[in-house]
Amino acid sequence: MRIWVTRALPQATATAARLAASGHDPVVAPVIEARPARLGLEDFAGAGALALTSQAGVAAIAEFAPRLCALPVFAVGDATATAARLAGFDQVYSASGRVEDLVALILAHSGLGPILHASALLPAGDLVGALALAGRSARRLVVYETIPSPIAAMPDQVEAIMIHSGQAAKAVAAMILPHQTEILRLYGLSNEAVMPLAAFNFAKIAIARFANEESILSLL
Repeated sequence: MRIWVTRALPQATATAARLAASGHDPVVAPVIEARPARLGLEDFAGAGALALTSQAGVAAIAEFAPRLCALPVFAVGDATATAARLAGFDQVYSASGRVEDLVALILAHSGLGPILHASALLPAGDLVGALALAGRSARRLVVYETIPSPIAAMPDQVEAIMIHSGQAAKAVAAMILPHQTEILRLYGLSNEAVMPLAAFNFAKIAIARFANEESILSLL
């Protein structure tokens, strides 16, 4: 199956390799890209632990890893956790799920200092708010923003679209026409991720049971 991989680089390349290994024909045409914020070590002052909700967040703070590696890191999923370990963080825990699973993981650990969420400008969920409601000290630091990529149209002859985030779904919704989706399959990481495409009539919509790469690939 010819599948349009819409997520940002370099993650799109890794997804495409897994699709190709399964016999599919991936088309890497990212509709979004991550732009890191200007940061200094002082932005992390007072943090007792880091919360990471994306691989882009890891990339945005990787240069500070040698100075922050002693801090516990709580990652939303296994891919983000792996990226954190590769960046040089020593103590990494994975929630293997969604933001609510990450909240539960953090709350299961006592004795932590203030949690610093290294976040996108427009995060997928309110991690800090959920932690605050549970009585944990937390703050959010914007480490990157997601912006549209230069791509202006859907690639030719694709049979399916793979969506990993709401930002990607919004970008796709802005460039496709309703009649184009009637013969396409939509594979989404979560219901929230594909919500911006709710107005389109796809031939098939399949949502991953768990918010990770293995689960979305198992839909194919």
